[in-house]
Amino acid sequence: MIQYFVEVLVFQAIFLVGYEVWLKRESFFQSNRFYLLFTSMISFLLPIISLPSLAMVIPQDIIVQLPAVLIQETTPQVESISTSSWSFVGLIWGLGAMGFSVLLLRKFFMLKRLRQQATLESYNGLSVYRLPSTKAAFSFLNHMYIGDDISEKDRASILEHEAVHIEQKHSFDLLIMEFLQLIMWFNPCIYRFKSNLASLHEFIADAQVIKSQPKVDYYEGLLAQTFQTHNISFTNTFFNHSLIKKRITMLHKSKSNAILKLY
Repeated sequence: MIQYFVEVLVFQAIFLVGYEVWLKRESFFQSNRFYLLFTSMISFLLPIISLPSLAMVIPQDIIVQLPAVLIQETTPQVESISTSSWSFVGLIWGLGAMGFSVLLLRKFFMLKRLRQQATLESYNGLSVYRLPSTKAAFSFLNHMYIGDDISEKDRASILEHEAVHIEQKHSFDLLIMEFLQLIMWFNPCIYRFKSNLASLHEFIADAQVIKSQPKVDYYEGLLAQTFQTHNISFTNTFFNHSLIKKRITMLHKSKSNAILKLY
């Protein structure tokens, strides 16, 4: 089992290096989104798929003789130590998975509490929860959350932006990352996959919104805001300090040449 997790981590690290080196700075946002989702999940299958191929190259006589040798060499004491080690590893993994499950449930309860405090409205058939005394703005599944302290002028752009997240089903991407994180909470690659996906979501939404309004007005609106965020990692947050500069950079970036997808 330890070997399996190590192999998953190695595969994910390779895929991430490929993304960071060749794809991250390109404007193939949808293709990059698919790449991150696909490679993060296929990494869990590749170690399993490779096992039968390894068995095929092992001579049959070795496969037959190997159990007999192992039975003769194995002692009850060694077996006991091995069982004890596996139990300890399983306990540590289980405690970590349980802790992350509790955190995930806590995030759902936070959303539920916010809905109870908010006023429900509608925007193009979507549910909008107006949050009192805040400038937060984010979305999750088919719901948008926007603070009362945001001006009506800025509210229009934000709602349009968050509607793109909902239309593109970005919440499901982040929920997949939350689930993978729960399984391999000790794997730093999962956190990097999630961070890159969250950035792509913002680039995709920004690119869609500027089709209907001047680009300069839009990114000046980003810079002019004073804001705060809620710490719920599977929501698409409109205002994010670390992402604002990247989003403006991408708004200025020319569309990447399609031929680069071949490299």
